[in-house]
Amino acid sequence: MFRHVGQKAARFAASVIVLGLLGSLAGCGNDRRGGGDTAAAPPTTTATATLRSVEVTPTNAQAAAGTTAQFTATGVYTDNSTRDLTGQVTWASSASTVAAVSNAAGSNGLVTAASVGSTTVSATSGSVTGTTTLTVTAATLVSIEVTPPAAVVANGLTRQFTATGVFSDSSTQDITTQVAWASSNVTVATVSDAAGS
Repeated sequence: MFRHVGQKAARFAASVIVLGLLGSLAGCGNDRRGGGDTAAAPPTTTATATLRSVEVTPTNAQAAAGTTAQFTATGVYTDNSTRDLTGQVTWASSASTVAAVSNAAGSNGLVTAASVGSTTVSATSGSVTGTTTLTVTAATLVSIEVTPPAAVVANGLTRQFTATGVFSDSSTQDITTQVAWASSNVTVATVSDAAGS
């Protein structure tokens, strides 16, 4: 009888030990899963680049009076990236009598040189401004118009020709005595380059 009770007690103790071990193992597994579920994801940073400067090109440009020049504005950002802002900035000229700059869509940054002098061309985006200098020089000779354009002269007679200079500012000037005259076929006709004729 005592042996029978002892066997029951031994079985009961073994069952308790086995259940205890299973419980411990189950608890360990839950701890691992719980730890995996609650682990924080690595932080992600999304930095927004801001405009650091505006570069206006070409730098220290020159243009003859009456001509135009295109300027470009390039934005430089805090992440060192760049972007063309020519059509988004506000353009200005410090001396509009020397040169005017367009803010009209399709011609943003187009400068029209008006008179001899110097002006600062600026491009502004928000609180950031970029500048460069434009020097306007005297008007340059663009073309020469010779008149009459198609003359007919009888053999042995003379005909006076006139040379008119057309300049970059659209002005014209009689330059008959300042040009070098020549004939492409001297056996047909000669042209004088002498003073007074």
